Amino acid sequence: MPSVSSSGRPLSRGKKLVFSAILLIGFLSSAELISRVFELGKLPPGVARFEVESARIGDWKFIWDGDFYVADPSSRIIGINRDGLRDRSHSLENPKGAMRIVALGDSVTFGFGVLREQAYPAALESILNEGGGHVEVFNVSLFGWSTQQERTAYHRIARKYNPHVVILGVCL
Repeated sequence: MPSVSSSGRPLSRGKKLVFSAILLIGFLSSAELISRVFELGKLPPGVARFEVESARIGDWKFIWDGDFYVADPSSRIIGINRDGLRDRSHSLENPKGAMRIVALGDSVTFGFGVLREQAYPAALESILNEGGGHVEVFNVSLFGWSTQQERTAYHRIARKYNPHVVILGVCL
C-alpha cells in the first residue's frame, strides 16, 4: 500500500526522501545526545588524550618502501624510536646476560588506544623483570601491518637485534 498524505493523496518520492532524512538525522542526534549524557566516548582511566590523539592514522607520517612502512622518527609522534616503531630505542649489542624477545604484530601488539607502557610487549617486559630477570621485549608492530609486512619487519628491523624469541601476534 503506497504512503499517503493527510489529504489522501500519495506522497511523492521527494517527500519520502525528505521524511527519511529527517528521521535519520533525528535518530543520529538522539544517539549523540545519549552518548554525551552517559559519557560513552570517555577515555578509560590511565589513557592520556595526547597519546590516543597521536595514535590516529591521519596524524602519522610514514616512511614507505614498496608495500612496507614504518612511522617517521622525525615526526612529532610521541614514543617513536629510530626504527620508526612505538618502542624505546635499543642497542644493537645484546646486553650481557639479557634475553631478547621480539613481539611482532599489528595494532593489538602496537597497543592502539592505550599508552605505550600499557601495550602487551611493555607489560610482558615488566612482568618478566619483576623477579630480577634481565629481559628486553621489543615492540615491532604498527597498526595495519599484514603478515607479509610483519615478515618484512622481522628481516629489516628485528633480526639485527638478534632476538632469542619471536612472538607473532596476528589479529583478524
